[in-house]
Amino acid sequence: MKYLQIPLLVLGSMLTACGGSSNSNSNNSDDKQAARCDLSTTKINRCLIEGIETLDDVAENLSDYNLFKDNQDPTKNPNGNGFPYDLTTALFTDYSTKYRYVYIPEGKKANYSEEEVLEFPVGTILVKTFALPKDTANRGFTKGSKDEVLVETRLLVNTANRGWLAFPYVWNDEQTEAKFTPGGKTFNTSIIHKGQQKDFTYGVPDIATCKQCHQLTDLVDGKEVSNFAPIGPKARLLNRDNEIAGQTINQISYMVENNLISGVPTDLATIETIPSFDDTTDLTGKTEQELEKLAKGYLDINCAHCHRRTGESNSYSMDGKAGYSGLKLEYWRGFAEDKVAHGVCKVPIAYSADGFAFDLVPGDASKSILTHRMELGTAKRMPEVGRDLNHDEGVALVKAWINSMPADNCGQ
Repeated sequence: MKYLQIPLLVLGSMLTACGGSSNSNSNNSDDKQAARCDLSTTKINRCLIEGIETLDDVAENLSDYNLFKDNQDPTKNPNGNGFPYDLTTALFTDYSTKYRYVYIPEGKKANYSEEEVLEFPVGTILVKTFALPKDTANRGFTKGSKDEVLVETRLLVNTANRGWLAFPYVWNDEQTEAKFTPGGKTFNTSIIHKGQQKDFTYGVPDIATCKQCHQLTDLVDGKEVSNFAPIGPKARLLNRDNEIAGQTINQISYMVENNLISGVPTDLATIETIPSFDDTTDLTGKTEQELEKLAKGYLDINCAHCHRRTGESNSYSMDGKAGYSGLKLEYWRGFAEDKVAHGVCKVPIAYSADGFAFDLVPGDASKSILTHRMELGTAKRMPEVGRDLNHDEGVALVKAWINSMPADNCGQ
């Protein structure tokens, strides 16, 4: 898999500078884009994607890209060959609803990967829109309604010279446009979930914050380099049905049939697939093995982009931000074969709290650092960024898995 490689110090300085910006050069940006591209086109404006070198090259308005037939509704009807995708188990972001689309350039294909994110060609755009429903029991965006409100749209663009870059856009109060907001934004809000009001601070990440989850590191010629990469579109999360272009079809099959991917196994059943889990999943009566698969899938999408160290087992050697910790949570990593990597009776490297000695204590979630930090509301919480609320259902799942294990006091 090819990623942009930049020395960590250089990338950190570049992204910090970007993150502190408020797009103050928007007028210069508009002029530069208008001189370079036809902003009146009704097709996807790929001209705006090509040749991005600085923030001035990034479109100020999300609508400038013409990614959707109605640019005030990024939840349906993509332009061009764009198509929606969904995950079997999704990353949690404060109970928001997420609308995901991928745009692969005409005539190009993604390459299949058994364990990593699909290798998308240069020019690919991944689009994820976040919306907040008033009540999570009634999800679904309808233009003109306030029952679910558009909050932000994040673009991940695979550029020719800079590799993957992240661009956050924040929707205005009128829900008519999303503006490029490299400095991010926070605001206080509330949501009703299962009959209870939850008050919280929603955070749109700045560009610098994006790298905390999307950054992989490697050693190249003895130097540590950074690789910015997508997280979600892995085969194990994409191998499910979805409604695409008016038909219900397996997402990977759709890509095969439309010549958008190569290298896919003939039998999709051979793809090790993360089982479906969401806030309505009933854990009653689940066996230890079923809970293990569900919990490992949840930890894979919510935690393994940081808690990963893959070099010892396959051709990739990219480590996540917390790869040094020894807690490695990739779904493909066998639990029975590598329990310590999953935290079982493992002493943490960089965390201490009274009453908690091990990352995971089999049979006792109440003494496990893993679930303890999932419930924290402080700076020591996990994940560190990307949410303000605790994910009650996700915590309940991981606790149920730990408590289903044969009891082991880890020698204490």
